[in-house]
Amino acid sequence: MRKAVAVALLLFVVLSLVLTYPLPLHLTDAVEDRQDALLNVWIIAWDGHQLLQDPLHLFDANIFDPYPRTLAYSELLLGNGLLALPLIAATGNPLLGYNVALLLSFVLSGFGAYLLVLKLSRSREAGVAAGVIFAFSAYRMTNLAQAQLLITQWLPFALLALIFLIRQPSL
Repeated sequence: MRKAVAVALLLFVVLSLVLTYPLPLHLTDAVEDRQDALLNVWIIAWDGHQLLQDPLHLFDANIFDPYPRTLAYSELLLGNGLLALPLIAATGNPLLGYNVALLLSFVLSGFGAYLLVLKLSRSREAGVAAGVIFAFSAYRMTNLAQAQLLITQWLPFALLALIFLIRQPSL
């Protein structure tokens, strides 16, 4: 069983790399486009910076001075910011953190859907099919520059957690 789960995870890693080509070759120096993606890189870098420096003032971004709480004018992207934080802190490269978080959204969306459907149906094949459909739908593949639209990886994990919670015997 564990081997099948590891193979499924590897499948989603490989599919993510292949279907987002050539992005995996340029993780440190390129983004999908130069508009939304660059704004999202800045937001994720700001999230990480401010969480490490002064988390109580996360929304007081360094834009639109002197106005306060200017991060609220755009998406927070905290989920991706937390995923990217270790890489950005270690390398100082927000593009790398952003691109890895983007790729992880595909890997984790597919893997999460696989685990959810495997739990519900006990069918590995159905899990793989669900994971591929959920992670690599046309909607997701055509919105690579909008990281805020791709942060779906938490949905299947939240549903899995709910299932485990409901099925726990009462205390």
